[in-house]
Amino acid sequence: MGENGTTATSQPHRRRWPIALATICSIGLLLGPRVWRADCGVSSTPYTGGVNTALAEAEAWRAGRLHLDADYYEDAREGDRTYNVTGLGFAVIAYLVLTIQAALSDATAFPPWVLFAMLCVVAPIVVTWAFFRLESNRWWAGIFAVAFVLGTPMRIVITLGLGGSVYYINHTLAIIGLCIMVVDVVGKRRWWPAALGLMLAAWSRQMTLLYALPLLYLAWCDWRGSQNRTETRGDDLPSADAKKPRSRLVMAAFVAAVMIAVPAGLNYLKFGHPLDSGYIRLYEGRNDGIARNAHIALFSPRFIPMHFHAMNTAFPTPDIRQGTLHLDISATTGGSIWLTAPLTIFVPLTIRRWWPDRRRRTLMLGTLPVIIGVMCYHTTGAEAGFYRYALDFLPVWWLVCLPTMRRTDLTRRWMAAAAVFGVFYFYWLRW
Repeated sequence: MGENGTTATSQPHRRRWPIALATICSIGLLLGPRVWRADCGVSSTPYTGGVNTALAEAEAWRAGRLHLDADYYEDAREGDRTYNVTGLGFAVIAYLVLTIQAALSDATAFPPWVLFAMLCVVAPIVVTWAFFRLESNRWWAGIFAVAFVLGTPMRIVITLGLGGSVYYINHTLAIIGLCIMVVDVVGKRRWWPAALGLMLAAWSRQMTLLYALPLLYLAWCDWRGSQNRTETRGDDLPSADAKKPRSRLVMAAFVAAVMIAVPAGLNYLKFGHPLDSGYIRLYEGRNDGIARNAHIALFSPRFIPMHFHAMNTAFPTPDIRQGTLHLDISATTGGSIWLTAPLTIFVPLTIRRWWPDRRRRTLMLGTLPVIIGVMCYHTTGAEAGFYRYALDFLPVWWLVCLPTMRRTDLTRRWMAAAAVFGVFYFYWLRW
């Protein structure tokens, strides 16, 4: 529900799609200068530009094996074999792309244009679609979409993902999945799109698997609500409408089971135990700061202060160099989500608007386990000037909360200024 009390889909589509198209074009133009200068490509060749172990795993699958055919800087060794342990989502996508490409041509390399389309076309379109589905005011939907893609760490993630890094590709895929999940949960509640979106997110960013808890709870509540309505009517047999929530709950539970079973099965085949992801093996023989933390514990409350600073208070030092504004990130780890993406400040201000809505409330509460898990992780991602791990929950926060904001003339000005500042900050940021 938006500021005027209407749902996002209540406005005629013919009045909304021109603004949505203009939003996508604006994102493309503003993203363009960084993208055009980026080297786009992904490779499975060790120690080369764009090396990606998830792509190497996809090629291994096509060759009928699980282990990689070479040693990589970040691989997991078990016996005399090495395995990939990150980016299952991209590995599945790469496998499908390579299979289709092999059927159509003799090319064997992953097409750079597919990577470009995935990061620079599909991801911005999905974010824009999500805001236009949930925000009733088409102008604010466009502002929110531009601000999220260009005024949060998503902009850096897209740019660096073009270089082939599995971690940045993973985060872009996770954003796509979370947007699909939130739109379905807050909107039509068919549940299978939400479950598939969560699968893409969880296979890309494992911590987002915890969103299965609120998702299944809400699907169960829908089913129980339909059962109660049937009993109230006194029907001897459930109606077709009453059967829908049950079938949707079953479908959501099935997708959630597949989402968990596939990684667990791969863990068992690779390392002999379904709960052994092999991730700690990435740090064997390493002695850098991240590796030293990992040798202590992959997850521990001792890392919460480190993440708290990186997520909430860290900010680069602005200065003037050669007549232009410069953000000095040399001594900065992370970047406050409240200062670098200040539209986030309005999220807690909307609590009275979204708390009575069970679906929005449950999704927001569902971000807490994700945030706690992220803050117990052994590394902040080592990024300077921004906190990339915030993308595990910021899509949910923005999509759930910002469309409910009661916007007066004053709040409109402050929200517009916050959106502009976020976009300019990530434009200025050099990383």
